Amino acid sequence: MTYFLTAYNKDSTVVLNERIEAESEESAIQEAKAKLQEANAQTLTHRLTHNGKMILFSR
Repeated sequence: MTYFLTAYNKDSTVVLNERIEAESEESAIQEAKAKLQEANAQTLTHRLTHNGKMILFSR
């Protein structure tokens, strides 16, 4: 399944926009958290979606 991870700065500029392929929501969440950490973006507003459904969101 395909998931999309996006992270934003406070001024709404996109810092991270990644496609994640994963077998389950839990796997996608773990991979998203790793990508956020790699980009040092875990404290930014971010979301993980799949087919329009919000899987993970943090402000």
